[in-house]
Amino acid sequence: SILKVDTHNLNEEQERLMREERKESSDIPKVEFITKGKSRFDPRKNTVYIRETDSPSVVLHEALHAALQHFVYTNPDDPIVVELKKSLRAVLGYKGSLGEKANETRNVLRKLVADGNELDAVLELMSYGNTLNEFRRAMEAIPKKGTPKTFFEAVSDMWRLALALVR
Repeated sequence: SILKVDTHNLNEEQERLMREERKESSDIPKVEFITKGKSRFDPRKNTVYIRETDSPSVVLHEALHAALQHFVYTNPDDPIVVELKKSLRAVLGYKGSLGEKANETRNVLRKLVADGNELDAVLELMSYGNTLNEFRRAMEAIPKKGTPKTFFEAVSDMWRLALALVR
């Protein structure tokens, strides 16, 4: 488990040793560069696989999975995750057009839910909502009726929690 440590009283060598120790922690996702296959996060190995040629948005997308997956899967009934599930249902139930890329993303979310992977769909909602501009704009345009929080309020709450966990 990651602990909050006051580093103000540590000298340079102690800070360096602490950083090295944290790098070896099983809680911290590893990063591996690949030349074949798709960029992805593997939760079983706690490893993000990316290509050196990946765009910053692809790297961020996979990093979001690495940062949030453990929390979402170990706390599926947490109020923040419940709010995200409601946001997911609002996106899936929206009858209007979202634009080509946003519709493709919504279809990915629909397939995940249809296959029984609702929590994976929540993670994709968060990741695409933060890395795909067209999808984010579409989320902002969807009426919020029946959703207790906006998508961005739920994402902000999740980020505050995630940052609190790593501090």
